[in-house]
Amino acid sequence: YFFPCAKSWQCMPKETYDTLLGYVRDGASLCISIEDAQLTDCNAVFGLISDGMQKRTGKKVVDFDGTPLTIAHKTEFLMRPTTAEVLARDEKGNVIFSRNAYGKGFVYYLGFPMEKMLWDAEGMLVDPTASPYYKIYQTVAAGVLAKKPIRSQTPDIGMTVHPVDDANCYAVAVNYSATELPCAFVLGDGWRIEEVLYGNADTLKNGEMVVLALQKA
Repeated sequence: YFFPCAKSWQCMPKETYDTLLGYVRDGASLCISIEDAQLTDCNAVFGLISDGMQKRTGKKVVDFDGTPLTIAHKTEFLMRPTTAEVLARDEKGNVIFSRNAYGKGFVYYLGFPMEKMLWDAEGMLVDPTASPYYKIYQTVAAGVLAKKPIRSQTPDIGMTVHPVDDANCYAVAVNYSATELPCAFVLGDGWRIEEVLYGNADTLKNGEMVVLALQKA
């Protein structure tokens, strides 16, 4: 579950928040990105302690697993971990991205409004030199992605999976970029490509697609 750009004191009804946490306790993952919201039960849920926040408009570069990400914000949160695993910090040591075990699942904290930032910044999502923000969602969704019969490792190649039964499915991959891209597909455990029904499974030109039939041994 993703809750983007949480804002203000009452960004969602408490009943909805409690329902989401119930899903997490049962094994789901929840990621909340923050614009200027106040987090309920911050330590118990997120594994973080807040030392306050301050209005400060600006940009900074944070290191996320060796990848530099430029972030923009209007509110700076002063967070430090208790039980959370820190995935990214700013140059002051404040937590920017973290993961905390909660019941059988995980709660992810993202300390800037990434979705709003990308929406407001012209060309950010189509600029090939832009920071790879998709890696944040990829991290949150890792457990779900690992269960798929097939997935794309190329961010500009989108893929949908269409089940037939427990051992057969079809997959459709589309190149949404303006350039030709290699098809870097990863198969799930026990799955194989039975047939290429349409297109090229090695490379895709811009706007092209490939249709695959998959079977599980």
